[in-house]
Amino acid sequence: MAQQPPRRGGWTTAAVLGLLVLLMGRALYVQNETAQRRDVFMNGDVPRAHKAHRRHDASEHVNFFDQFMRSEAEARSLRETAQRWEAPPPPPPVQQKPLQRPGRGSTPRDECAFMMQKHGVIPGANWGSLGPNGQRRWTKLRCDGLVGGARVRAPPPRHVSVPELETCPPSSGNQPLIALCCGTTTRGKQGWITPSRLDDLAVFHHLLPSFHRTVECGFRYVVVLGYDIGDRWWDLGGGAEQGRRWFEENVKSVLAKKNVQAELRYAVVDNKVKKPGPVFTGITREAFYEAKADYIYRVNDDTELATRWAKHFVEALRSMNNVGAVGPACQQGNRRILTHDFTHRTHMEIFGGQYYPPQLSDWWMDDWISRVYGPRRTLRGDSVEVIHHTGKHGQRYQVDRSHANLLHGLLQQGAAQIERHLAQGAEDNVVREPPDGFSRFAFNNRPGGARGMRSRPLGRRGGARVFSG
Repeated sequence: MAQQPPRRGGWTTAAVLGLLVLLMGRALYVQNETAQRRDVFMNGDVPRAHKAHRRHDASEHVNFFDQFMRSEAEARSLRETAQRWEAPPPPPPVQQKPLQRPGRGSTPRDECAFMMQKHGVIPGANWGSLGPNGQRRWTKLRCDGLVGGARVRAPPPRHVSVPELETCPPSSGNQPLIALCCGTTTRGKQGWITPSRLDDLAVFHHLLPSFHRTVECGFRYVVVLGYDIGDRWWDLGGGAEQGRRWFEENVKSVLAKKNVQAELRYAVVDNKVKKPGPVFTGITREAFYEAKADYIYRVNDDTELATRWAKHFVEALRSMNNVGAVGPACQQGNRRILTHDFTHRTHMEIFGGQYYPPQLSDWWMDDWISRVYGPRRTLRGDSVEVIHHTGKHGQRYQVDRSHANLLHGLLQQGAAQIERHLAQGAEDNVVREPPDGFSRFAFNNRPGGARGMRSRPLGRRGGARVFSG
């Protein structure tokens, strides 16, 4: 039998397998070494095992980490560098274009945008620092529609810094009654307002909450709200009942716990001309004849009472034996007139139950009461302030400028009625110095007297001029 050659395949296979085992072991070592180095890089913590088995020839097995991870300090430095790399670079500063007044060839939109940017106007909400003339220009250009887009909700009412009212002594029933009178409507510039909540209306957003914050002890109060027959919300939509429930819950019951009496009355007016004049007549007659109020405070539904006012106004009128008119300071609108006014019931007696002349339906009512008593019996309380949020609803009626021609004659007639009243009692002629915080108010008219008021360039956004009638 021939001798078989020796088989070498088994040894070859064993050698290959051995080599594979060595390579796999080396790979596992390198993987472990790399993981430990990564921990150093990310956490700055050098494991003990890694310190004990540091090899000088590690560069043969590991990559970037073996070359640079020589100490814990180096690891921390590189980690912090990596964190800085991960943070996004700061955005470049925004280069604002300088404010430039629109020149020749500019559009109304450009002019509106300029006024909005310069004076901080919030379309439909706040005039910012825009003065009366600018307000008139804004209205003429219809800037609310050009730069305001959809109707802007007014900001929440400013929480004025009025100290909380302490509990008053129990009422004896003989306290003077003050009537806070205003007209309101849901007729707007763009049609009828359909409030989704009561806060959509200025009277619930500004006036009544501020009234609740600023009442004082020593008086009874009645709020008289006037609205038109046929008003979509107040008259036909159940708004009057909703308003009464809100008042009883948020004003009447809260003040009753502090021994302050407050009631709500309505004056429903057949206002065919859709102007504020008939509504003002309705609310003041309701206060005088029905409520038997001792004092009448005529305000607007978008008025915010910013300070306490009752004692100051009553004291000011008593310095004139209740024959005269007083009003608060108001930085919004026309400061050359009293845009809000406070009188004693004597005022209604002098003028036969008419608070303003019935011939005046919109503008010039507050011009009249600012002048008819003269500077000796007209006071403005610089320490008593109101905020007139004219942007909440805007002007809601068309002005009849022909009434400017009536003002001069009505002032003469009114002054004569006051003189006849004063002639009946000598004690009424005594006028003391104004109390602290009040100054005599003289209507600052341009040359030409009352008749020259037809062409005066005033921004008629103050007082009765923006009422909703």
